[in-house]
Amino acid sequence: MRHHGISGRSIRRHLSSVRGFLAYLFTHKIISSNCALDLQSPKINQNLPKILDYEQIVILATPRSQLVKELRDVAIIEVIYSCGLRVSELVSLDINSIDNIQGFLQVMGKGSKMRNTPFGKPAQRAIANYLQKININQGQGALFLNNKQQRISVRSVQEMIKKRALEIGIKVGVYPHMLRHAAATHFLQSSHDLRSVQDFLGHESIKSTQVYTHLDFLELSKVYDKFHPRAKK
Repeated sequence: MRHHGISGRSIRRHLSSVRGFLAYLFTHKIISSNCALDLQSPKINQNLPKILDYEQIVILATPRSQLVKELRDVAIIEVIYSCGLRVSELVSLDINSIDNIQGFLQVMGKGSKMRNTPFGKPAQRAIANYLQKININQGQGALFLNNKQQRISVRSVQEMIKKRALEIGIKVGVYPHMLRHAAATHFLQSSHDLRSVQDFLGHESIKSTQVYTHLDFLELSKVYDKFHPRAKK
């Protein structure tokens, strides 16, 4: 299968079927030994996450009108990027999740674990502009609403970001997690502090965060190739 260019992930699926089948035959004494026990699975090449450039995010988050929907969409993009949120975390935000005094959002992460994450001035301004337009009192209900004044769905956020990116000329399919990846990568490039990025993203294991060190290295390689006088020797 390797010689035919089949991926390691597909080979693993086939091996899983073979192991299960032979285990069944061995359990029912149809075969005397299970030769699949010592089969080693191939390594899977790690797919690095796709990210957006900072300039692309700035354009994506630039308001084109003062309509409620536009201000909401801008606030959504700013909050995802500023706080590195998963889209499920974003849609679960309530108005009382905001602490403007301390500059934090209270976020419900995976496994129902709560964390406080800082969010910057652009995100704070975007939320304030949006809330002022819809005239909601502090402490009431969902933060981001749809046209029916209900909590916005994950699907709606995904479609909005994809459509908005296409409108400004970003050809690749953009999805909310790309903003989270960009936030983590840009944070790491600036701080070089992997542990802080782990806390920022709400990762249980540092292994989940280490993928961004690869992105940071790739970015360094690009800069080297472009600017270092020895790069073209």
